[in-house]
Amino acid sequence: MQMNLELKSIKLEVIYSNKIEFKINNFEIEHPFSLLIGDNAQGKTKVVQFLMFMASLVGNSPLFINTNAKAIFIFIEDHNPNNLLTYEIDITNENGKNIYKEDIIRNDKQIYSSSNKILINELTGNSIGPIFISPHTPVISTIDNNSDYHSISSINSFFSRIVIISSDKRNEIQILPNQIHPNAIGTNISSVLLSWKEQYPHLFNETISEFKRCFDFIDEIDFSQRIINNSVVKVIFEKEKGHSVPIHISEWSNGMIRILHLLMLPNIPFKRNDEILSPSLILVDEIENGLDYKRLKYIIKFLENYSDDMQIIITSHSPLVCDFIHPKNWIIIKRKGAILNFNSPSKVEENLEEDLELFQRNHWDFYSRHINNSDDYNANENA
Repeated sequence: MQMNLELKSIKLEVIYSNKIEFKINNFEIEHPFSLLIGDNAQGKTKVVQFLMFMASLVGNSPLFINTNAKAIFIFIEDHNPNNLLTYEIDITNENGKNIYKEDIIRNDKQIYSSSNKILINELTGNSIGPIFISPHTPVISTIDNNSDYHSISSINSFFSRIVIISSDKRNEIQILPNQIHPNAIGTNISSVLLSWKEQYPHLFNETISEFKRCFDFIDEIDFSQRIINNSVVKVIFEKEKGHSVPIHISEWSNGMIRILHLLMLPNIPFKRNDEILSPSLILVDEIENGLDYKRLKYIIKFLENYSDDMQIIITSHSPLVCDFIHPKNWIIIKRKGAILNFNSPSKVEENLEEDLELFQRNHWDFYSRHINNSDDYNANENA
C-alpha cells in the first residue's frame, strides 16, 4: 500500500504550566527513511513523544492534559512535492481541558478553520455552514475516511497509523487476547502474533519467516498452552535446530523479543472500512538497544526496504548505526536550552562523500567530527 500523505516538516512550541518545555525550529524530513541522530539529552525522544501525542489525539485518548502547544505540520500527498497540505493546531488549556484551534490548507486554499468557521466539501467545492465542532475535540478526530472532506480524512489516517517502538526494555509478557497492534514496548507481541495467525495468516507467516532468517538457528515457531496468572493461555515459543524442548517467549532474551517486535512493524494492519492499510510512519527510538552488530545491520536494511510504502524514522546516539545509513539520510539534532535544532550533513558538509572513506576506517572519529563536536550543527537559541 503506497503512502498517501508524507510528513515533510514540523514546527512546534510546547508549553507546560506556562513554562516552555521545548521548541522545534526546523525539523525537515528529506528522505522517507531517516536517522535522527545526536548525543544523549538532545531531544530525540521528545520528538517521538510529541508524535505519540498527536496519534493519541486521533484516538480520542490524549496522553497529556493541561497542555499548551502550537504546531505546524506540512505534508505532501502521493509523492507530489507540488501538492502540499498544511495542518496547524493550537492547543490551550482551560480548567483542565484542552481547547483546540485548527487550520487546514491545501496548497493555498483554506479547507478548514475552527476560528473562522470554515469547512469546505472538497468533492463539491462548496462551503459548509453553519458548522459546530466542540472546541474540546480536534476536527481530525471527527472525520474519518470521508471523500467529501479528503484533507481532514487524510490527516486523520496519517496520525492514526503512526507506529512507535520505544527504547524501553521489556520487563514482562502480557497475554491480552484479540489484539492486532503491538504496544510501544512490545510486551503483548505474543498475543498480537496469535491474532495475526488466526486473522491475517499471510502477515504472520511473513513475519515469522523473516525472524527465522534473522536467527538461522530457529527451526520452529508455534504456540502452546500455558498457565499464567491462573489462566490457561496460548503463548508463542521457538524450537532450535537440534533441540526438541520448546523455549517460550518469557525465556527469550530482550534482543530476540525486540527484533521480533521490529520485524512486525511494517506488517501492522490498520482497518479502514473494507481496507487494510499499512502504517503511515514508523518511529523506532534508540534502535540499537539490545541488538548485536550483525542483527542491527539486518534490521536497519530490513526497515529501509519498506520506505517506498511508509515513512520510517529511527533515532540513535550510536556511531554504529551511522555505519549502515548514508549521511544524506541523517537528521542531526542539537539542543540549546529549550530549542531543538536540526540539520543535515548534505546541507553543511562540503566534502561529505570524500569523508565517507574516513567513516569506514574510523566511524567514531567521523561521528565526533560531524555530530557532537561540529559548530556547524549547533542550535541557535535565538532562532
